[in-house]
Amino acid sequence: MEAPVDLELTLARPATRAGVEPSATTCARVRLCMRQDQAVRPRLDLWFVVDASASMHRFVLDPDQREMWRRRAEARGEVSAQEADGRRGLVWRGQTLRELQQVVSTPMLSCLRGVWRTLEALHSTDRICVLAFADQHGTIYEDTGVPEQAVRLEAARTQLTRLGSGVDESGLGRGTRLAGALQEAIERVSRAEGDLSLRRMILVSDGVVEDKEACRPLVDQAVDAGLVISVIGVGDEFEEEFLMTTADVTRGNYYYAATAPEVEQAVRSELETVTSIVARQALLRVIPTSGTIVREVHPVAPSLSEFQTVWMEHGGWRFRIGDLSPAQPLEFLVELAAPELPAGEGRLALVQVEGVAPTSPDRFAVEAPIRLFYSDDPLLLQAQDDEVVDALRRVAIYREERRFALAAAQGDTEGATRHLQQATRMIRERGGGETLAAEMEAAAGELMAGTRNLARTKRVKAGTRRLSPK
Repeated sequence: MEAPVDLELTLARPATRAGVEPSATTCARVRLCMRQDQAVRPRLDLWFVVDASASMHRFVLDPDQREMWRRRAEARGEVSAQEADGRRGLVWRGQTLRELQQVVSTPMLSCLRGVWRTLEALHSTDRICVLAFADQHGTIYEDTGVPEQAVRLEAARTQLTRLGSGVDESGLGRGTRLAGALQEAIERVSRAEGDLSLRRMILVSDGVVEDKEACRPLVDQAVDAGLVISVIGVGDEFEEEFLMTTADVTRGNYYYAATAPEVEQAVRSELETVTSIVARQALLRVIPTSGTIVREVHPVAPSLSEFQTVWMEHGGWRFRIGDLSPAQPLEFLVELAAPELPAGEGRLALVQVEGVAPTSPDRFAVEAPIRLFYSDDPLLLQAQDDEVVDALRRVAIYREERRFALAAAQGDTEGATRHLQQATRMIRERGGGETLAAEMEAAAGELMAGTRNLARTKRVKAGTRRLSPK
């Protein structure tokens, strides 16, 4: 098939001195230019896996609002204090709950609004399943295609209403145990091997997953099944490292939804991506030549992230890059150790992208070489591409944040503080990003003081991933 993608390769510095081994890393940006005219709307196989623990039903209220509603509910006997995900909170019932739902959202209600918008946009042949998990897991709604949209919506309404009515109505408990729901979804997707649908999961959680160690091998199985998992972390107390890793391993998207309405926005973004596709199950290969060494490859758009897995084959590096959509431009930064070569154009590596057509088993491949010019011309040696240089700076900031996260997880407060301070300096030297720099500075101060603001930490991690080009 004709490739629906063109490769645009740009070096940070297009030339190096002839006859001398470059001392600096050679950096190339690989941009996937997707042809909008070849994008199609594939048949969808969508899985929503939704945290149904008690905290997902918690209303976000300021102190004055909380006191007003508490007094009203107590007068009716419609509120109680209960433990949920290790937190003490108020559980609302009856008329008070219904009134609250009219004026204030919860993460669950916002998520279900996103699910409903998705249902409204589905085609008759699309498949959808909504699984919920707490202490147990269960299927809330499922269909494998419905001839009439009205029939689908009517059938889904009752089941989704049950899930949104409160933790007691779901009957799944109050905890956050994901493995059962994840395993069921992956097993059922795996049984559909050979199906040409676009397989996508949207995982929503606002708490600490209690069985994440059991989930890790399941995430690897999802990759083998061709299932991309995008995750939405809600609020201030979810485990962002586990969710970010899940998204990065499966090449899905990571969304930080600080407020309930942002959950619905994240679901809308996913729907925009999956309904305009040029390829499924795409691969990126970087094959060095002429004695070049590949040092690192980083995704830099749509967000900064990292490849959790790399396959080595025939001297090259291979990566899974997931589904390709014009709604979500992809860029990668390739860092190479270039060899000493004589004057002239030197070929350092070959970049290849392969993928499967959105609606058929046909495959495509496109490739382009990374070339570096070897010269003694001082003007040519001074040339640089500012956009690629800036991408390298953003990757360096991202790496410092990742070192901070690793040190913090290991209990190395001094090391974590040092990496966060370094990332702050790098952002300010680069220019722009002052809001993120201020957040990092405050987080470093809290670390030194022996305190930690979970919401700030999440903003730092999400903000670093979203660090925009200048």
